[in-house]
Amino acid sequence: MDEPRRERFNAWPLLGAVLGVFGLVSYFALFAKYPALRDSAALNLILVAAGFAAAGWGLFRALRRGGLLRIAGAGAALLLAGACAGLLGIYVFSLSASLPAPTELTRSLEAAPDFRLTAQDGSTVGLSDYRGGKVLIVFYRGWW
Repeated sequence: MDEPRRERFNAWPLLGAVLGVFGLVSYFALFAKYPALRDSAALNLILVAAGFAAAGWGLFRALRRGGLLRIAGAGAALLLAGACAGLLGIYVFSLSASLPAPTELTRSLEAAPDFRLTAQDGSTVGLSDYRGGKVLIVFYRGWW
């Protein structure tokens, strides 16, 4: 007697979603620290494109085999991988491309020049007072 054919697990949608998310998250978590990888983002774009292609192939296979749950899962994976590819593409080609180029002055500075300002209580505070630590400088415009 013939046994019924066992359906194999379609791992392509899961692989596509994982590659897409990894390609997006790794750009900000790992690759942004290294100028050679940060400036081109080619590796991350390849990862999210491969994720989108794998999820698309998984959806194609799910459509051939049928089953609403398989198709819905593969479609969700394709949407997730596509969203990751779109977000990374928008960031790399639109947002980061509109950043101003460094000037000669900013390239020559290793640290911010020292300056002194008057605090709210009338005391004088200088940037060198905080040397060795992290400093966030916020300038407010106007009177209040």
